Amino acid sequence: MGEDEWFAGSDPELMLQHVMGAVSDRKLRLFAVACCRRIGDSFTDEGDRAALSVIERFADGLAGAVEFAAVPTRTTNQAIAGAAEIRANAAAAVASAVSAALIAARDGDPDHPKGQGDYYATEASERKVQARILRELFRNPFRTVAFSAEWRTDTTVALARGMYEAREFSAMPILADALQDAGCNHTDVLAHCRGAGAHLRGCWVLDLVLGRA
Repeated sequence: MGEDEWFAGSDPELMLQHVMGAVSDRKLRLFAVACCRRIGDSFTDEGDRAALSVIERFADGLAGAVEFAAVPTRTTNQAIAGAAEIRANAAAAVASAVSAALIAARDGDPDHPKGQGDYYATEASERKVQARILRELFRNPFRTVAFSAEWRTDTTVALARGMYEAREFSAMPILADALQDAGCNHTDVLAHCRGAGAHLRGCWVLDLVLGRA
């Protein structure tokens, strides 16, 4: 895989294979959680939501091993159970894409040309979104970012922490301005903050500011 393929790719499993071994378990679990949150409408009860919360807290070191190990017994959703597996990234990606496709097949057009409602079209669409999520969480693997400690000012850290904890990322352009004021002139960092794409927990710029792996 080359840099152009990374940015144009729509196969999350291929992209994951490229970064495996170079990214943390935390990042992989946050990717799994993001995939699962995409199919939140399929969660049948509060146990599913609680289980997903445990996985996310475990990724950030806020849930213990015993609580995490109990996740499969607390959920009826295959994608959430997959996110608790050792290969959480692949398991959750596959299960959530299939779950989204099954929902579409149930509710969609029974005369879809593929012959199975909107199943195939939705699965392909979901995988494209998952590829975008990967690009949000894992910075360009073909370039290095020398992030200076001087850019971690009280202002930039407070902005990043507030967005991370609240899961509300409207202040990303403000973060870009604060980073620039701190001396950051890295094009990729500033462009990511000011870009139009949606941001998530595990955003690679926020993680750099917060010193998270």
